[in-house]
Amino acid sequence: MNLTIENLTSGFLKKEVLKNLNFTAGEGEIIGLVAPNGTGKTTFMRAIANLQPKKSGRIEIDGYTAKNRKEYFKKFFFLEGTQSLSDNLTPLDYLSYIKKTWKSPHTIEEIITRAGIEGFKSLKIKKMSLGMKQKTLIALYLMSNSPFFILDEPFNGLDIDNANDLSNILKTEAENGRTILISLHSIYHMERVCSRISFLHEGKIARELTDMSNIEENYHEVFNKGKVVV
Repeated sequence: MNLTIENLTSGFLKKEVLKNLNFTAGEGEIIGLVAPNGTGKTTFMRAIANLQPKKSGRIEIDGYTAKNRKEYFKKFFFLEGTQSLSDNLTPLDYLSYIKKTWKSPHTIEEIITRAGIEGFKSLKIKKMSLGMKQKTLIALYLMSNSPFFILDEPFNGLDIDNANDLSNILKTEAENGRTILISLHSIYHMERVCSRISFLHEGKIARELTDMSNIEENYHEVFNKGKVVV
């Protein structure tokens, strides 16, 4: 999977959140998208998913744009966080739907085990903790078998053990050729998971790192503010 973004400008009404942004992603990469809250990470992900209108620019996945709707939307899987989940459905309901819609080769039992949701697979979403909902989201991504995962803050609400499990899942998926774009704030998870860090600042990718040994120093240089949560 190859993602190419050229001169992307997007925003709301007269406000431009993304400004002539350029970005690429390739097979097997785990790219951490890093920026202070409210500065465009979710807008960027929504633009890739064609949920956020763009004012100008081009987004291609394996040569397809959103005009090639059928082919383009086969190339990625994106859910906008736990708020996307319906209160009265269960993980089993969702997994059955995703398996059918995405024609997934995986069995429901396989994904339940891999995602570690055995204990609440039949529980309605409205009765779940945030951590349970996050693990349910991961199960849906795995079931999709999409070549490109777009994940917005998936570590939010996970305890240490579950966060480590998610890190291992993501790394395994990347080793198998999956491309993963993930927004996150924790230096620990950036160092543990990412093959590249992209700093989003003033609507553009301001800096990229492949050396994870000096993330905080680069963060301060780019944003000239506050400390990253560790």
